[in-house]
Amino acid sequence: MKGILSKAQTFLTPPVVIGSAFGLACLAILLVSIYASRTPSAQTVVVTRGSVTGAVETTGTVSATESIDLGFQRGGMIGTLPVIVGSQVAAGQLLASLSNGDLVAARDEAQAALQAQQAKLADLQAGVRPEELGTARVAVEQAIASGYIAADDAVHNKTDQFINNPRTVQPTLTFLTTNQQITTNTLALRVSAESMLSSWHDTLPSLSNVLDMDLIAAAKTARDHLNDVNALLDAAAASLTSAIPTNTISSAVLYGYQTNIAAARANVSAALTTLNSAEGHLALDVAGATSDQVAAQEAAVAAAQASLDAANVDLARSVIRAPIAGTIVRQDGNVGEVVAAGQSFISLNSNAHFEVKALVSEVDMAKIKTGQMATVRLDAYPGSTFSATVVAIDPSATVTSGVPAYKVTVQFTDADARIKAGLTANLSIDIGGANDALVVPESAIITQGTQTYVLVIRGGVRTLTPVVVGTVDDSGNAQIISGISEGDRVAAFGNSAQ
Repeated sequence: MKGILSKAQTFLTPPVVIGSAFGLACLAILLVSIYASRTPSAQTVVVTRGSVTGAVETTGTVSATESIDLGFQRGGMIGTLPVIVGSQVAAGQLLASLSNGDLVAARDEAQAALQAQQAKLADLQAGVRPEELGTARVAVEQAIASGYIAADDAVHNKTDQFINNPRTVQPTLTFLTTNQQITTNTLALRVSAESMLSSWHDTLPSLSNVLDMDLIAAAKTARDHLNDVNALLDAAAASLTSAIPTNTISSAVLYGYQTNIAAARANVSAALTTLNSAEGHLALDVAGATSDQVAAQEAAVAAAQASLDAANVDLARSVIRAPIAGTIVRQDGNVGEVVAAGQSFISLNSNAHFEVKALVSEVDMAKIKTGQMATVRLDAYPGSTFSATVVAIDPSATVTSGVPAYKVTVQFTDADARIKAGLTANLSIDIGGANDALVVPESAIITQGTQTYVLVIRGGVRTLTPVVVGTVDDSGNAQIISGISEGDRVAAFGNSAQ
């Protein structure tokens, strides 16, 4: 029932326009008198408190979820591209990666640094045991010697394979590059490395005879030497990246050089980790630990963890993984192609999720928000219901036959083999309601234009009272926001009053 006033108009010919308080009062008396003669069709109900739920009903068509466009979060050269159009992929599966050897090395170095800091912290927390001093000294001596072996191999075996006259003051690269500055830097570092390795080699025989503090100093010097070698390897890797393949030095040969340099970097990083751990252990055994040192080391571990996290983020930005299971419907890239950050070249359609797009009136649109739950009934499966969620509301109206409406998209919550694109779907979108609300039957609501009333009965006297109506649910219950109180009696007219 839409209201007594709208029905009362069938008794008034022509319609009467009332524009004053006096006129409204006359209209109220008229309406009460009209329905006083029809009291057998009315019921008296008590205003109570209860719950009111609301829903917006509409119809749409099932469609596949729109494709997801994917690209790298950083620019670079595509290194791997294991999928093609039509490939079925699982969530989390690798779809593409950049040439990211430098990022992998940075991540490994950050991981090694964290492990070293964690080892130092563990030693501090365990306390100093004098009986371990001799073992700690041997570990440092061996770590220094192993570091020299890794450095010597990285320089004389891995790097010198593409350098002419490497042990002279005028070495040259065996290939051409597009960056002369990088070439100059690489060769300068190679010259410095030769004298450094010679000096380092001469100190090795005397390590077992020096004092504890001198051995710790030697370990720090060895760490500096390994960092110098790392700098040379970084420069060599950059030179190879800018190398120009020729008939003499092919791309395959250059790739082999890159692989050897990467292996050398891993070996040097491992040597640094071992050296740092051994030197830290010895330093703690010699000096002991204080509470301030433990706190400082805990901070160092946290900083190393943050560096590792940042390295992992950088590495993750160089790969594309499938956010959902689905089918590759577009792949525009090629291995070796340089792409910009955010440049989309892969599109993925979901296999698991379907959605329904439906139009709702501008009145109902104001009640709908993303995240609201919806119930879907498919004509193909009478009696079955499917859960869904509102995921999008178009910001602009779609005008059909001169009537504006807004497109709402709901996505099915669960995968179900019965759901297929093209099926007709009936939506019931839960727009919420109210608990502990004042409730009357919808048939008690009297509507005239934009104003709503109820007929309050007190002591046998009927008074037309303005009210503010909230949610009206499918069960015929209406929420009263203001105008009457709990326990009031109102007239409800039902179908017999129509």
